[in-house]
Amino acid sequence: WHAQSPVFYTFCLTCSDGSRLYGGALKLHDRTVDLQALRDMVVQSMGYSNNNENDDDDDELLKKNLPSWLLNDPNGVHIIEEEEVEDFDDDDDLDNGPGGGFNLSLNDEPDPLDNNDGMAQSDIAYLPKCLVVLSHYPFFDLWRKFLLQIYRIALVESPLPIERFVTNFVSEVPLPPPGKVEVRFGFTAHEMWSIRRPPNNELPLVDFSFQPLFATLSVSSVMVVLACLLEETRVALLSKHYALLTPTAEALCSLLFPFHWQGMYIPIMPYSMLDILDAPVPFLVGLHSRYLQETPPERRPRGVVFVDLDNDVVHLGWNDDGGAAMFGEAEGQQRTTPALPEKDALKLKNRLATSASSVYIVPDSGKAGVITYGNETPLPFAERDSYCHINSSEVPNKVQSLRRKDACSNVDRAYNDNEMYIPIEDFVSGQGVFHERKSTKPTTPVGRSGNRLRF
Repeated sequence: WHAQSPVFYTFCLTCSDGSRLYGGALKLHDRTVDLQALRDMVVQSMGYSNNNENDDDDDELLKKNLPSWLLNDPNGVHIIEEEEVEDFDDDDDLDNGPGGGFNLSLNDEPDPLDNNDGMAQSDIAYLPKCLVVLSHYPFFDLWRKFLLQIYRIALVESPLPIERFVTNFVSEVPLPPPGKVEVRFGFTAHEMWSIRRPPNNELPLVDFSFQPLFATLSVSSVMVVLACLLEETRVALLSKHYALLTPTAEALCSLLFPFHWQGMYIPIMPYSMLDILDAPVPFLVGLHSRYLQETPPERRPRGVVFVDLDNDVVHLGWNDDGGAAMFGEAEGQQRTTPALPEKDALKLKNRLATSASSVYIVPDSGKAGVITYGNETPLPFAERDSYCHINSSEVPNKVQSLRRKDACSNVDRAYNDNEMYIPIEDFVSGQGVFHERKSTKPTTPVGRSGNRLRF
C-alpha cells in the first residue's frame, strides 16, 4: 500500500455567542518506520504496562484491541492477511473523518518475488495529521489554495522557512474592507491570489462553487430542500464524501438570501454527536451516509428530513408529533412536500434549471429526483406540489460518459493526479523574486486522471 492521497474538506463551527468560525483542513499521512515506538505509544495510551504481573491477561486483551500487524514483531517482517488489508479501504478511513478516532494506514508493498498469495510485507506505517485554517470569514477557495501551496512548499527546498510563509498569510496579509478594495498576494511570481469582500448592498460573500449542490441534487430536489429550510425544518445532508457536505450546505444557505439561516448549523457533524438529531430545534447538519444504512427508517428521529446526496434522494419521513407515536399514542403523519407559491416556485425552478441543470449527474440507479415519505415509501406524483415534478429540462440531454460514482471518486482528493510533485519556482519575497528555485525531490510518474467536481 502507498500513503493515501491528501484530502481537503471545509467545515464550520458555531461559537457560544452565535458567531460562526469557518475552516479548511488538509489531511495528510506522515510516514514512520519505528513501529516499536508506535506500538509502545498505543499500548501506553490504552493503560497497559510492560511491568504488569498479569502479562498473559494483557496479551489477550491486546490481541482483541490491536490490529495483528501491530502485534507482530516490530523488528521483523509483518505479515498481513488479505482480509485485513481489505478492511483499510478508502470509505472506512473516511468514516473516521472529522471527530474520528486513532487512524492508521499501512504501506504494504508486496515483494514481486514473494509467492505467498494474499499476503503482504510491510515495515512502514502512515500516521494522519491535518493542516487547518480558521477564520470568521468564509474564504473557502482561498484556504484551499493556501493549504495546498503550503504542503507543496514543504516538499521542496524553499528560500525561506515554512513558518515564514504561514506568518505572512496569517498576520501580514490585510483583510480588505467591504467594497471595491482588493488585496492581491502570493508566494510565487506565477500564482497570485486575491481577496475581496462585497459591499453591504450586494449579494453576500460566496467563495465556493455551487457545482457540488447541483451536480448531486436535481433542481426539483434542491427546491424541496429549500422549501424545508424556509419552513425551518430539521434537515440532515448525508454523503460518504465529506468534501461535499460544507459546499452543499453553504450553497443552500446562500440560496435563502435575503433570509439568513438562524438555526443550528453543523455542515460536518461528528458521528459521536448523533444525539443532536433529536434536538427539538431547527438545524442543518451534515453526516456520513452510513447513517442511512445503519439506522432503519422506523428508528430515525421524526421531523428530520434526510437528504442523500450520493443518490439524489430526499427522505421526508414523518411530521414531528412530539414523540407521541413512539409511545403508541398516535400513528403519526407522513410528511409531504412543503407548500410554496406555485407561480413564484415554478419561476425559480425554471431559472435554476436553465442555469445549473447542465452539471447534474444522474445517479447510477438511473432515477433522478426521488422523494420518499414515511418509512421510505416513494411519494406519488399526485401528492407532490407542482414544483417537485421533475421534467426533462432538469436532466442533461447529452449522454453522460461518466458515472456519478466515478465522478465523485476523486472529490475528496486535494490534488489532481501528480500536482503536488510539480516543482515550485520563482518564490516571491519582500526584496523581489527568487528565480530558478528547483525542487530537490524527484517527480513520480503521472497517475490516473479523471473528472472531479470543482470547488
